[in-house]
Amino acid sequence: FIGTVAGIYTLDSLNEKIAETDPELTLYTEIINTGKDLTYIFACTPKAQAEKAEAVLRTLAFARPVQITSKLPRDKIASKEERAAKCKERIDGYIKEIKDISERSEEIEGLYDYCKRHAERYKAIGDAGETAHTVLIKGYVTERDLPYLEKQLNKQFTVVIEAEDADNEKAPVVLENNAFARPAESLVKMYSLPGPHDIDPTPITGFFYYLFFGMMFSDAGYGLIMILATTFALKKLHPSPSMKQSMRLFRYCGISTFLWGLVYGSFFGDSIAVISESFFGHKIALPALIDPMNGDAVTMLILSLALGLIEIIVGLCAKFATCIKNGDKAGAFFDAGLWITELIGLTVMAAGFVILPALKTVGIVLAIGSAVGLILTQGRDKKNPIARLFSGITSLYDITSYVSDLLSFSRLMALGLTTSAMSAVFNMLAGMGGRTVGGFLMLFIIFPLGHAINFGLNILGAYVHTLRLQYVELFSKFYEGGGKEFKAFSTNTKYTQLDLNSKEEN
Repeated sequence: FIGTVAGIYTLDSLNEKIAETDPELTLYTEIINTGKDLTYIFACTPKAQAEKAEAVLRTLAFARPVQITSKLPRDKIASKEERAAKCKERIDGYIKEIKDISERSEEIEGLYDYCKRHAERYKAIGDAGETAHTVLIKGYVTERDLPYLEKQLNKQFTVVIEAEDADNEKAPVVLENNAFARPAESLVKMYSLPGPHDIDPTPITGFFYYLFFGMMFSDAGYGLIMILATTFALKKLHPSPSMKQSMRLFRYCGISTFLWGLVYGSFFGDSIAVISESFFGHKIALPALIDPMNGDAVTMLILSLALGLIEIIVGLCAKFATCIKNGDKAGAFFDAGLWITELIGLTVMAAGFVILPALKTVGIVLAIGSAVGLILTQGRDKKNPIARLFSGITSLYDITSYVSDLLSFSRLMALGLTTSAMSAVFNMLAGMGGRTVGGFLMLFIIFPLGHAINFGLNILGAYVHTLRLQYVELFSKFYEGGGKEFKAFSTNTKYTQLDLNSKEEN
């Protein structure tokens, strides 16, 4: 018998265990090895006692190996090597086949787009109603394209067209914005398209996204790289429509980054000052309105919180507009309007304590008046006057969430400082060698490498954290989402670009 028994045994303890089970059994045992909770054994017994021996070993949870081979190891090795050679031959064949297919990748991509277009066409045909002499097609079209559609249908077919406003909640959504806000539509789509009761948040989102991205990245050199790179991509690389919008988004972010870099006096950090002093002996510093690395961090924090407060109030104004759109005037004035005046009152009161004492009284009156209004109106849906009053009082606790939202904007300062600090460190390392051969080598190696690392890390941080400020601090004030995107029946390709005739030629 060759196999394992459960537990860890020595030879003596194993023999004792067997003797306890069957003292008359003649069984020779050897321990081959021990493992985790197992003992590997060899046992031998006369043929006449084989069944008794197996029964005794079974009480020790004896288990044979899965397979005991009769082949010699060298024969098994040769068999495995032969199998490996066959597998390698098959792999080489697959690689050659893949290479042959890759040479025809453009044909395959074109075939994919061709099949996709026809599948979409047949699906649209399948959705249409049909009789022996007529076809009924029902769908959505944008208001802007309706006159053109009617003109083309009347020109080519005998048709009856009925058009009505799509006011139902199942209607798909089309975002239409100007050139400045349009690139930010992708940010709104990542969250959720506007629902039937929402206003389009894209213009607000775009403005604050560009503004805050630049404030976080905040380097004129990095902004210049973004502007040049995205402009080159748009002019020379002929990107797809969705990629074009992304390039335009980052170009606006680059412009904002460049301008904030000028405000902070940062062009690849303090590179101008470090290089001019280390290699030319005369320090030339870029002028700064706010210098976060030299004592203006508090000013930067105040500016960050002030801009955050503005975005929160703008979000509440958007809530006011949303309520008016949906016919909820009470919600507009009591749920949005009173919180706007409350936040303004608290801000004016704080400014009165710090800047102009004359503002203090105005702020206190406005804050207290708004608080009283909130207490009287926030529980208006309840019939019981005590419950209504209690709901109004507890609604004032929401001020803590506004404070929490406001503090989130301190990340504008934090990431701006991070960009400046990392730039300063790399500039210092690059300029340590001074006017020596080694110093110039350090400059040409450390400066581009360090700023490439800083650029990559902080552009990602600016992208993510600016997005978070929009989704959490802004959208939570007024935006629900849940809309379904309008997908026009048109030629949508993934790999190929078709040169289609213009509308006038169709």
